Amino acid sequence: MTSAVVDAADDLAARCLDASDAQGALWAAGRGLDTGREREALWRHRFDALAQLGAHGELEAAIQQLNQYLLEADLPMERETEETIRRLDAIRR
Repeated sequence: MTSAVVDAADDLAARCLDASDAQGALWAAGRGLDTGREREALWRHRFDALAQLGAHGELEAAIQQLNQYLLEADLPMERETEETIRRLDAIRR
């Protein structure tokens, strides 16, 4: 069941971002993260949605939350997540 919820949230967040619905993507990613915090694709959707909304402070906080989670879980960050963060850093500057 958890996998189905997370997969659906991932799909919905991606569709919302494609449709420029950052609020919808943020909502979907949030629901998915409530269930599967380890799914970095949801974090990436969250980061992209916050960037689209211009919520740079919240974006920084979200990046720190993921970093803290990965540190506590002793997990490496996925390459795609690192690339997303670099891309968003370049856009903000």
